[in-house]
Amino acid sequence: MQNAKKSLVTNIILFAIYLVLSVVTYIVVGNFLHIFLIWNLFLATIPFGIVYLIDQKVLRGKVIITISVLLWLFFFPNSIYIITDLIYTDVYSLVVSGNGYQPTVYIQEIAPYMALFHIYLGSIIGLIYGFKSINALYNLNKTTVFYKYRDLLVIIVFNLSAVGIYIGRFFRYNSWDLFKIFNIINDFFSTFSLFTLFFIVALAIIQILIFYAFRYNFNQEK
Repeated sequence: MQNAKKSLVTNIILFAIYLVLSVVTYIVVGNFLHIFLIWNLFLATIPFGIVYLIDQKVLRGKVIITISVLLWLFFFPNSIYIITDLIYTDVYSLVVSGNGYQPTVYIQEIAPYMALFHIYLGSIIGLIYGFKSINALYNLNKTTVFYKYRDLLVIIVFNLSAVGIYIGRFFRYNSWDLFKIFNIINDFFSTFSLFTLFFIVALAIIQILIFYAFRYNFNQEK
């Protein structure tokens, strides 16, 4: 992770700004959702924090690092999960569709747009945390045995992440509910449908496209 300390400070500031904006948005909008989104974003910071500790060699030893990477894998979906909070966007408070010859009216009120921008901002910051963490793991030392398989590994991670997001969104399980694995498996397969497949595949593709788009556009690695 290049300029790790600078990156850490930047992302702490981002979280602090979002925290303040969450309180302000809650006061204006009056919906506790905007306070709860602070928790969602905090969970999104954990993968970045784990990778930062590995990068700074705070976490050392093969066993400790292996456990840390597994923890990262369990918490990584939280960074992407936050984009599904966009479902809370109330389009009907922003747009009134016209009937017949009546034109569509776009509402000009502060509260609904503040709510919309707050949810968008949280989603963007969550994606930043998640993709910075996986990008750091992607830039493995070339002597690492997994280096030549890194593209395959990130694709697997994004597919697992999509499954985790589906489980979290529709069954309300959290990253620490691993000990309920049999309940999770039962819920997942007992309700498996075409929508399940669509949601997981679509979200995996979105993550892959965003990740490689950023790598090819902004990564300076030769």
